[in-house]
Parts: sequence; structure tokens; C-alpha cells
Amino acid sequence: MELAKAARLAGVVTDPEGNPVRGAKVHPLEVMASNGQSYGNGWEFEPYDKSTVETDAAGRFEFTGLPTGYAMVSVTVPGYAFGDASTIHDVPGDIGLRLSHPCGIQGKVVNDSGVPLTNLRGHLMVRIGARDFKTGSAGGTAPVKADGTFEFNAFPPGEYRLTLESYPTDGRRSTQDQIVTVAPGVRATVTFVLNPQ
Repeated sequence: MELAKAARLAGVVTDPEGNPVRGAKVHPLEVMASNGQSYGNGWEFEPYDKSTVETDAAGRFEFTGLPTGYAMVSVTVPGYAFGDASTIHDVPGDIGLRLSHPCGIQGKVVNDSGVPLTNLRGHLMVRIGARDFKTGSAGGTAPVKADGTFEFNAFPPGEYRLTLESYPTDGRRSTQDQIVTVAPGVRATVTFVLNPQ
């Protein structure tokens, strides 16, 4: 790993209409040297809480101690979603980060007759990620509740792959992955069928 000169990365965070957003938390998701080699999962020179900065009234933020090279950044703020964490930015540099209206996905698990399955808590989980699983994209997991439902909230618009992960003891198997496209401010619905083998 080469030593790099400290550099500045600054920019502005705006809402979907282009207005500046105050109080958005921005942090380096991954930092890379000028040769493209990663410094690790996150900015390891300081803990995450110290490397996170908040935008001011004009939506501006600034990092002054990043190594010269490249960085991916993430933005979190209540009421919005950020779907551009996979973009690689030059350091030093000035960037613009646009938030989007959040969307959600809700779903249920049914049997092959379409009847919702219940009492499945702890046995099923749904995993979500970008369809192409690219680095920096939104993702996570949600448990299937006792009533057979699950939900994901505050995701950026886009195309997602959902996978039902089951740990059955009664010989059942899940259907194939579900691909769903969600639009800003919209809640999509997904149904998984758990079939007997």
C-alpha cells in the first residue's frame, strides 16, 4: 500500500427537487488509493462516527483528510433515500449528491394454494439487494413475521432481487428469486410461494 497525500472531498446534498438538505450525514463508504487499491471496508484512519460529517444549511459537506485517490460515499437522512453509493469519486474533488423519495417493498409467503403461511417466525428470512448485486447498492434482510408477511422501508428507487431463505424441517422449498422495480414514493408488493417438495 502506498502512502497518499491528504486531500479534500467536498460537495452538496440536495433533495429530489434540487433543494439543499441540512443535517444529512455523509460518510466515506470505501476509500481507494490512486492505484485503485482499497484501504479497506470504510475509512480506517478514524472510526465511522468520527469520519461522518453533517451538511450545513446550504447542504454542503467537506472531508479534509482523505487520501488522494478515490472514494465511494453514503448519505443518510430521515425521509429520504440515497441510491448512488456505488459511484466512485475522485479525491480531491467537489461532488453533488442527490437524494430520492424513499420507496418500500412489502410481501407475504403463501403455500401453493395461495394461503398465507403463519407461525413461521425464525424459519424464513427475505434478502434484498440490487438485481446485479453491485458494490455500494442498497441491501439487507427482513424476517418473515408470524403472520407470513415481511417489509422493507426507505429504499432508493431501482430494480431489486429478493431471495427467500428458508430453514425448513418439513421438506418445503421456496420459489425462485423475485425481481421487482420500485418507483419513488411507491410501495411494491411481492409474493413468495413455499411449495412442498
